[in-house]
Amino acid sequence: MKKITSIKEWLNEQNQQPEYGCVMMDAKIPRWKEDHIDGIDPDDIYIKPYDNTYGLEDTPHITIIYGIHEDEIDPEIIMDTIKENMEPVTVTITNISIFKKDEYDVVKYDIPETKQLKKYRELFVKNFSNTQSFPEFHPHMTLAYVKPEEGKKYVKELEEPFEVTFDKGIYSFHKDGETIRKEHIFPNEDDLEVDLTVNEWYIPDLSPYNYNYEEIGKKINKKELAVGWLDDPNFPKGEVPENFLKKLKNAKTIHNYKGSHNCPFCTNITGGSSSETRGSRDEAIEYKGITYVFPELLKHYVKRHHYLPPEEFIEAVMNSKEPEDPDQWRKKLFPLPHRYQSNQPNRLNHIRQLRKK
Repeated sequence: MKKITSIKEWLNEQNQQPEYGCVMMDAKIPRWKEDHIDGIDPDDIYIKPYDNTYGLEDTPHITIIYGIHEDEIDPEIIMDTIKENMEPVTVTITNISIFKKDEYDVVKYDIPETKQLKKYRELFVKNFSNTQSFPEFHPHMTLAYVKPEEGKKYVKELEEPFEVTFDKGIYSFHKDGETIRKEHIFPNEDDLEVDLTVNEWYIPDLSPYNYNYEEIGKKINKKELAVGWLDDPNFPKGEVPENFLKKLKNAKTIHNYKGSHNCPFCTNITGGSSSETRGSRDEAIEYKGITYVFPELLKHYVKRHHYLPPEEFIEAVMNSKEPEDPDQWRKKLFPLPHRYQSNQPNRLNHIRQLRKK
């Protein structure tokens, strides 16, 4: 007869369940702890007795499939399937919801069931032996496990929806009593044999804004200053004031280009880029006689990469108000012909064409 040495071991013996493999996609979310899971009241958190599992979710991810019969499938076959068939997935998160279990409530971000996610789910369900307790697919990103009836207080629509890119494929399985995680980071621009340097976009902060001025015949104005035209990862970093991104919405579009510029610091160019990591507009805010001109991507630089703009620009944004007549304001400051379009190529399409050759 086997000797039981602890309550935990006894409970594990009584509640032993089949061990299944799990395919997931991880995301990098800045300040995940501070801005997402720290909002859960410590008194509400559910910890499994004698186990210390559940609680807060440390790693933001979505589960593509749980229930793979891991003892029937070589893990390397699963990993090859991930590498050959999956790409980064970008979604917009708009709300927090819950689902209830007997022992706890799960607090989660709902993830839209995109065609891409549905395709990946079906790929594993149809091609690998698996057991599904919940056959319907409801993609989500868990925040925390909380005590029964405590989850409802966290249900809400987000005031500021945000985009997330899941850029890593994971296969989790068990071997000799241990949980093993194999990872695959989806290819990024460094893996492409294409020159993706973006020096033509760089303008030092608070220098006169001059992008395309020679082409359109406009003279440089020392009261039109550039902010956020980045190409070097060693830019200033820090925290902007609360509501900074909301106030930034007071800016007005002054140039709208046919091509687009991808964030040089992100990895989700391969296979498509999201609206958050791609910009095609120049925007501006006027304050105390100075017009600050910045790329559409500045919002992304601040939110995802913690870019800290100059103090005077922050002051301008925080004191900005929506112009009464935005169109007239734009024409006064930047009287470009309406037909003007940049000849900057769409970089993503350019990459795709080169990869086909």
